Amino acid sequence: MKAKSRVVRGFSLVEVALALAILAFTLLTLLALLSEGVGSYRDAGAQSTMVNIATMVVRDLQVTPTSTTATESTPEYDFQIPPVGGAGSSGTPSPNTVYVDANGTATATTVGAAPTSSSIYRITVYFIPPSTGRTATVARILITFPAHADPTPASSPTQYTDIFQTVVNLNRN
Repeated sequence: MKAKSRVVRGFSLVEVALALAILAFTLLTLLALLSEGVGSYRDAGAQSTMVNIATMVVRDLQVTPTSTTATESTPEYDFQIPPVGGAGSSGTPSPNTVYVDANGTATATTVGAAPTSSSIYRITVYFIPPSTGRTATVARILITFPAHADPTPASSPTQYTDIFQTVVNLNRN
């Protein structure tokens, strides 16, 4: 009787090692993409928050009274818009700084106060009053993150991780 020869079927050690190497490369690539996606998601959230805060600042500036008389709305941030021909009408405008938390709520009671432990964002507004031939006050609004990177409210922000900037014209005359 003749012995039957059995054919062994399966993968060789080289084939298994090659398959594991391809799998490891693919998983590492996916993990790198995942961390990049999480970073982009976090950045998008911070940008969205800064846009929302800038919108709140613009609304606040629109209800800021032109004089000391009482109005129906009380501005939240208490920015003082300079009058026509007032301070800042010539030269470099000085920054008006407010520090806020993640909801846009001011963490100090006055403009120009130092940041507190709950401060996350820094709002800096520069007012350029109307000059001859113009009727609108220009407000340049900068929102920077993190607030504690530039803790001196009287200076322009120079150290930050993220920034949002917009300009608005306020017809206050």
